[in-house]
Amino acid sequence: GADALRFYLLQHAGMNQDIRFREDGVKLAGQFCNKLWNASRFVMMNLTENANEGTELARFVPSLVTPEDTTLSTPDRWILSRLQRTIAAVTDGISTYNMDAAMRAIYSFVWDDFCDWYLELAKPRLRESGEERITTQNVLYHVLETTLRLLHPMIPFITEEIWQNLTGAQNATIMRSEFPLVDELWVSDSVEGRMDIVIEAIRAARNLRAEIGLPPGQRLPGAIVPKNVGAATIFADNQVSVIGLARLTDLTFMDSAPGGGGAWAGSPIAGGEIFIEI
Repeated sequence: GADALRFYLLQHAGMNQDIRFREDGVKLAGQFCNKLWNASRFVMMNLTENANEGTELARFVPSLVTPEDTTLSTPDRWILSRLQRTIAAVTDGISTYNMDAAMRAIYSFVWDDFCDWYLELAKPRLRESGEERITTQNVLYHVLETTLRLLHPMIPFITEEIWQNLTGAQNATIMRSEFPLVDELWVSDSVEGRMDIVIEAIRAARNLRAEIGLPPGQRLPGAIVPKNVGAATIFADNQVSVIGLARLTDLTFMDSAPGGGGAWAGSPIAGGEIFIEI
């Protein structure tokens, strides 16, 4: 498609360099477009609730997300901080004609930060009811809608299609919407640092499972030995996320490596050490 071709060419548009055309590169760019499409479908499916079977779903009316919102979780603030850094990187790349740098930034954000991490972290909260679900919905809407506007100059057709469905705008086009601007109030080194510790713990547990050859669906008890009070607080605040994404039955906090009758496999992480009982 045209979007996949545009995306591929911009990915390889290094300054003062010729581009060697590769069809498989276009296919990879097409996979990115497909990833964006599927992520957008997931978000839109979770922006409405059908209270009575057979009734028509009401269109989601987003609320403004502000830094003062106390209902925002660490993953919420993390993805919003990462979004602002991505806007800055993409804007800088476009303004300096450094297109490949701009594409690397937006690719990494959409594929890694948004799809691989935030959507997975959001799923348990979307299954809740009340304020927690509503906050997650508002963050999902805000991040997706902003990302579409950020991507529109690069892949105009798919972003227009998704944006119109997402916003429900009548006789409107994404071309007339404003290009995203950086909001420094959302940028937080401390939030990103805390989230990096959580992500590292999840990755470490997943790697342990893979090394041992455990089935992906098998849930096992987990344990964690925080290296200090700060790390313990981070893991306690994000315990549900670690349990869910690392496929654990529970996560026990300990002062030292677990012993007893069970056999444990462990891995050092930035915030201490994580274990799974095998």
